[in-house]
Amino acid sequence: FLSGAAWTGELGAFPRAGMLIWVLVFTSIIFQVIQYRCYYRSLEGLPTWLVRVVHLITPIIAMVTSAWWLHERINMAQILGMLVVAGGITLIYGAHAKSYS
Repeated sequence: FLSGAAWTGELGAFPRAGMLIWVLVFTSIIFQVIQYRCYYRSLEGLPTWLVRVVHLITPIIAMVTSAWWLHERINMAQILGMLVVAGGITLIYGAHAKSYS
């Protein structure tokens, strides 16, 4: 998004932000790149279902971490969403664990 705004010359349309915000933005970009490099590197050496299970856990960890660290509230819709994701993880893991045993 930022690169597109820079390419079109529209960075000035963004509200002025302090240095801390820009540090957080660029830190999150770096972590996102690291996450996807780890994801695709894992696909080379691990079974795809296992990599998917780990990747599906990421939003749940992010939500719990933000609630704990940033004191955000988790509402019922978010809890239900986490339960749906956790149920999918359980189904995927259970199906593949049975086939390996």
